[in-house]
Amino acid sequence: MAEEEWKLRYGEVVWAKFANFPWWPSFVYDPDKLPTVTSEEVKQKAQKSRLKQYAIYFYGDGSYGFVVPKQMRPFDEITTRSFVGQKIPTTYRENFQRAILLATDEAKLPPNERVSWHYSAPNNDDDE
Repeated sequence: MAEEEWKLRYGEVVWAKFANFPWWPSFVYDPDKLPTVTSEEVKQKAQKSRLKQYAIYFYGDGSYGFVVPKQMRPFDEITTRSFVGQKIPTTYRENFQRAILLATDEAKLPPNERVSWHYSAPNNDDDE
């Protein structure tokens, strides 16, 4: 996949499949635009994984992962209907429901406005 084609996914709301976890509502980050609250480990991996894996933010969970394109599906009505019915461990159900609501709201926004709350989050280093 060409670099420009790869970059077209940045800012998308998608369903992502990470490791043994269920498909999850997620946001595809541009590795150069990770928020300041992101750990250095995630930022470094995002740079190393550029054009190999996408940096993904998992809605409702607040964690990050890295996936290849075949581990992503569109966040649309048809795909959402199929993944809403998947088996979700009890410990993740509340976060999963919140993730669907957040992703649904975000998907309605223009890409440059998505996760604006996340981009503008205060830096944890400033907390006392």
